[in-house]
Amino acid sequence: MWIAIFLHDVGVEIYLNLTPAEGERLREVSYERQLEAGFEHPGSVGLTVDRWGDAKAWVPERKRLEAGDSR
Repeated sequence: MWIAIFLHDVGVEIYLNLTPAEGERLREVSYERQLEAGFEHPGSVGLTVDRWGDAKAWVPERKRLEAGDSR
């Protein structure tokens, strides 16, 4: 059981690292759900790189388009 859990966790992380567009899509979905639930900082809830690491703050695509940033 522990080996299966470990392999599943590692497999998901490898998949998300190999498919950055899917990771971004999932983050957008998560952002929308957090926004609907009324979270204080939607998109940066939990263990996110921009919250705990040294990465730039994540901005949803909708807000980037409104600001004119095509990133």
